[in-house]
Amino acid sequence: MFNRTQYEQRILQELQEIPEEALPKVIRLLIVLKAELSEPNPVIRASPRETFDHQTTQQLLATSLGNWAREFAEEERSDRI
Repeated sequence: MFNRTQYEQRILQELQEIPEEALPKVIRLLIVLKAELSEPNPVIRASPRETFDHQTTQQLLATSLGNWAREFAEEERSDRI
């Protein structure tokens, strides 16, 4: 198990390998992740053997602050045709 300093070093190493033009996306992902992790609402967690039914899926979606995948897909990107 890593300690905080080791995790920070690993994160910085990974960031250094990301192209500069992708860094704004990384920042947005980190902001969404930070908001999700600091959300006071309890997160429903399933055990590995537990299956998700429709109601559980709805509860999980209701506790999410945003939909980063939708935001990512909707953003204007110069590399799209």
